Amino acid sequence: MRHITLILFLLLCFPLQSISAEIAAHGLTLSYSRDARICGEASKLLSDDKSCRPFDVGRCVSDEETSSILVRGERLFVFEEIAANEYGYTRVYRSIGSSLNGFAIIYVQRFQGDNFPRLVETWKVDASDFDEVMKLSPGPISSKSWVPYPSRETNALEFDKMLKRGEKLTDEWSPVIDIFGEPYLIERECSGREVYGGYYVCNRVIKLTVKKLTKGKKTVPYCQFSKVKKK
Repeated sequence: MRHITLILFLLLCFPLQSISAEIAAHGLTLSYSRDARICGEASKLLSDDKSCRPFDVGRCVSDEETSSILVRGERLFVFEEIAANEYGYTRVYRSIGSSLNGFAIIYVQRFQGDNFPRLVETWKVDASDFDEVMKLSPGPISSKSWVPYPSRETNALEFDKMLKRGEKLTDEWSPVIDIFGEPYLIERECSGREVYGGYYVCNRVIKLTVKKLTKGKKTVPYCQFSKVKKK
């Protein structure tokens, strides 16, 4: 009984921290929270971000903006190119936005014609598994290399098997940021449309979901920011 009385006293004197938070840049309000501390910090970190993504049209004015993210006003580059026209894809990138222990976040893109949406995906894979595929001859060749490109299907089967042993995260290139020393994925949902060249126009961001990344475990949503429906 004394323990219960003490708990009630502490709750009255020190009320639980409010979990209300918002991302003003898009008018998004916290609609789901697994951890108030994480969600509060996420809203602060992303308060100025334009939510640009690679292959966006209209929202972002340069390639530089589409491959980075604003975190508390500081622009962080979160993708680095691994290969071009290899492993079955037009581009393969890797996240460098946070400390990833034992796993890698891989971004793939495949051009499928000017009148069709590009295949755009984010995957979480075992880092050593990824490294083993990268060791296969001729190795990764970047778009800036002077080496002649092999066929786009070079080592595509091995790369696909590696991806399937991992976890598909999103159908976009979702950046990874550090929140209190842990990596979190930022998934975007837009009201938009596909345009010529397979590009995407994000007219309005309607939802951002913050997901915790852990090796050997399924990715878990921790926070969701969305548009508040007007009554």
